Amino acid sequence: MKRPPIRPVISKKPWKNRFEYWNPTNHGIEKCSGFKFDIYDPISKIRHRPTKHVDYKTAKILYERWIKLATLGEFEQLHIELADGPSTLSKLLAKWETEVSKSTLQRPEPLLPGTIRRMNTAVRAYQAVVCGGAGESVELKLVTLDQIDKFCRIRLADNVKRTTLNSHLRQMQVLFNCGIKRDLITDNPFAKVESFKVAKSKARILTQTELRLLFEICPPGSRYYSLLMFYLITGARREQAAKPYLRWDGINFEEGFIYLAKQKQKERAFPITPELKTLLLHLRENPLVKQTNVKPDDDQYPFPFTGAHISRKIIIPMMRKAGIMDATLHDLRRTCLTMLRNDLGYSTENVKDYIGHSSIRVTENHYLGRDVERQLEMGSVLGKHLAALAKSTNGEPVSKPE
Repeated sequence: MKRPPIRPVISKKPWKNRFEYWNPTNHGIEKCSGFKFDIYDPISKIRHRPTKHVDYKTAKILYERWIKLATLGEFEQLHIELADGPSTLSKLLAKWETEVSKSTLQRPEPLLPGTIRRMNTAVRAYQAVVCGGAGESVELKLVTLDQIDKFCRIRLADNVKRTTLNSHLRQMQVLFNCGIKRDLITDNPFAKVESFKVAKSKARILTQTELRLLFEICPPGSRYYSLLMFYLITGARREQAAKPYLRWDGINFEEGFIYLAKQKQKERAFPITPELKTLLLHLRENPLVKQTNVKPDDDQYPFPFTGAHISRKIIIPMMRKAGIMDATLHDLRRTCLTMLRNDLGYSTENVKDYIGHSSIRVTENHYLGRDVERQLEMGSVLGKHLAALAKSTNGEPVSKPE
C-alpha cells in the first residue's frame, strides 16, 4: 500500500499535539503536532520529507504549491522553500535571540544581557577562526567535528585559556540545541565534543588580618558596610544579594527569614539573626542609592545593584584598596564557611546545613580551606615529640624487641 503524501506527526510530548486531523483508520478526529510531506524531485532524484508544524489546511496548501513548483520545473525555488530553516550560523543566532526573548513558563523573565553577550562572543570567535577574520558567516552544513577540532587547536595556539574555550563550546552547544528543539536543524556536532580539563584553582580564604584590613576600608557606618556584612554573614552567592533576586518582599521580619534565590528557581530560607536584622532595618531607613540616581523600582531592593556591579565596582575595588590583590567576591562565601568550622568550631555537617548545600562533599571539596595554623601546631607538637624521643636514646644502641 502506497504511503499518503501528507502524514500526521504525533509528538511524544502531549502538549505539542495541538492540531486536529481526521484519522480514517479510527474513524475519528485526533490531534498531532504537524505533518510530514513526501515530495520527489525527478531532476536530482532526491526525495524530500520535510516536517511542518502547521494545521492540515495550511499543510494542504503548502503541498499543492510544492507540487506545482515541481511540475513547472522550478526546482531551485522548491529547494529554497523546503529548506526554510537558517542556513548560516549568524541566522541561527538571530533566530535564537528572537526565541529567547519570549517569556515561557519555564523562564518567566527574559534572559539577562550577559547571557546574550556571551552567546554572541562565542559565535563571533568561531566565525573569526573558521573564516580567517573575514567577517563572513559559517554555513551550518560545514560545521563538522573536524572544523570544531581545527577551531580548538587554533584558539589554544593563540594562548586562549581553556576555561574560555570551554565556555565558547558550551554556548555553541546551547545554540544548536535550541535549533534542534525548534526543528530548525537536525544535528548538534558540538554535543559530541568533550570539554578540556582545567586544573582546579585553590580556594582563597581571607585571613583574620585581611578581614581587619577590609573593615578598616569599610568600617561600621560606612556606605557599603551592610553589603559586606550581608555577604559574610549569610555566605550568599553574588547574585543572591543583587537586583533583581533579593527584594524587600522576600525578607519576612515577622517569620524571621530571608528567602535567597538559588539556581533552577529554588529558594533558600535563611534565618534573620539579630545582627542581620539591625543591618537591614538601618538599610531600609538609609537606602544605598543616592536620591539623584534612583530608578523607579530601586526602592524594592535592599541592594539595588546587579551582581556584576557589586563585584566589579564595590567589593573587588574595596579589596584592592585593602591590599588583597587575588581575592574575589565568591571568596567571601568560602571565608564565611571556613570561619564557622575552623575558628568557631562548628562541624562540617552544621556548616553544610547553614549554607544550604545538598551534599557534604561539595562543602568539603570546594569551600572549606585548610586550617593552616592547626596544621602548624600539630606539626610542631609532632616534631617536639620526635626530638624528645631521639634525645632519650643518648646515642646508645637500642636493643631490638624480641
